Amino acid sequence: MVNTKFGKSWDTNRQSGVTLLLAILVLSAIMAISFSLATIIFIEVRTSGDLVRTEGAIFGADAVSEQVLFKVKRNTADFFPASINLKNNVVVDKPVENTTTTPVFDDTVLTTSNVFNKGKVYQLFDPADQGGGSGFAKIRISYIDSGNTQPLEVYVCEFDPTGSVSYGSPVCSDPNSVEYWINQLDSVIAGATAQKYVNIFPPSLGTGMEEWLLDPGKQQELVLVNTTTAVIPIKIETFGPDVSTPKPMPLVGEVSVPIKADNSGAVRRIELRIPNQ
Repeated sequence: MVNTKFGKSWDTNRQSGVTLLLAILVLSAIMAISFSLATIIFIEVRTSGDLVRTEGAIFGADAVSEQVLFKVKRNTADFFPASINLKNNVVVDKPVENTTTTPVFDDTVLTTSNVFNKGKVYQLFDPADQGGGSGFAKIRISYIDSGNTQPLEVYVCEFDPTGSVSYGSPVCSDPNSVEYWINQLDSVIAGATAQKYVNIFPPSLGTGMEEWLLDPGKQQELVLVNTTTAVIPIKIETFGPDVSTPKPMPLVGEVSVPIKADNSGAVRRIELRIPNQ
C-alpha cells in the first residue's frame, strides 16, 4: 500500500520488512553473546572442577611416594596391590620399579658440572649382559627449549668391553684420550685429531641438536659438561641396532618409580629417582 499523506509516499510493507530484519539481527546478536557467555562459564566451571580433582590426585601421588621410597630403600617385599584406592575416589596405579629410562628422556645439566670430571655421566650397556655390547646404534641430544643458546659440551666415549678394558673401568675419564672418543653423526674422524667433544650450541648448522652413530657391539659412555651459569634442560633419545627403534637407556646406580594418581579423570604423575645406596 502506498501512503501519499503530506505529499510523501512510501511502501508500508517494505518498512515492516526492515523492522523485522532489525529485530532478527538484534536477537542474533543477543544469542551470540549468550552462547559466548555460556561457553566461558562452562570452561570456568570445568576448570574449577579440574582444580579440585587435581588437588586430590597430587596429594594421592605424593602420599604413595613416601610408601614407595620406604619400600625401595628398605628392600622390602612387594606389598603394592594392582591399584590403590585412596579417599575421595583417588586411584593410584601399582608403582613399578624400573632400571631404565624412557626412550625419550628429559633431564637437566646443572652448573656444577662445569668441568669434565664433574660432568653428568650416562653409561650405555645391556643390564642383562654387562660384559657384552650395549645394543645401542644411535644417540640424539637436543635442547628442550629450542630458544636456548647456552653451549653444552658433549663427550661420547665408545669402548670394547670384551677387550683389555672391562666394564666399569674409567676408560672415559680422560677427555684428552682420543682413542675412545667418537664424533657426532656425519663428522670425519682423522686419527689423533678426532674430535673428543662437540658444543651442542651453536653447532655448524645452528640446530641445537646432535646425533652420534654407535657400535651396538661395544659399550658407550656419555659425558655432559655445562660450563655456563645457567641450568640447561636437555632431551636424550637412544635407538636400538636398527637405528630407528627407540631403546631406553639404563639407569646406573638408581631406580625409577613412576606414580600415577587418578581422581575422577584428573591425572597427575610423579617419578621418583632413588639411588641404590
